[in-house]
Amino acid sequence: MTIESKEAPRFECGECEFAGSKCKCIDHTKIHFSRSCFSCDDHTAHHMICSAFKPNKAYKGVVAEWNDFDGFDEWHRLFIEQWHNGKAPKYVGIIRTEPTKEGREVTDDIWDVPYEAFINCKIITNGEIHYERYRHIEIKRSTPTGYIWMIDGKGTLKVVKQ
Repeated sequence: MTIESKEAPRFECGECEFAGSKCKCIDHTKIHFSRSCFSCDDHTAHHMICSAFKPNKAYKGVVAEWNDFDGFDEWHRLFIEQWHNGKAPKYVGIIRTEPTKEGREVTDDIWDVPYEAFINCKIITNGEIHYERYRHIEIKRSTPTGYIWMIDGKGTLKVVKQ
């Protein structure tokens, strides 16, 4: 099978041997990947994979599909080409597992980290997350919904990976 005829499956975090508490990328007890406010995705198991992905042997089909590739780099190149029109995303959003303050939902506050930091498992460095922008919902009565997304610049979020 030539590389051009391959199709890159959308592998997910939940299919990884390191899913959950063994994750090489984030501490799932404190941080999750961003998701829709309508999602009940536990530990964001349906998020795309990082370079530490190793298929869980319990998923025979995933293992067979993964073995068709010559590692993460080949799969990722095809994934970006086929699923993202050849352009890698700029950011990956993360959320806390607990709301930042009373009356807020966890999906009301999103910290966008560089996509490359996610892919290379470098989201948390020395107990901190260096984010490119912080998006948060605020009440604004003058809007049709009564809410507005506010976007702030770069910063650092303290979190200790265990």
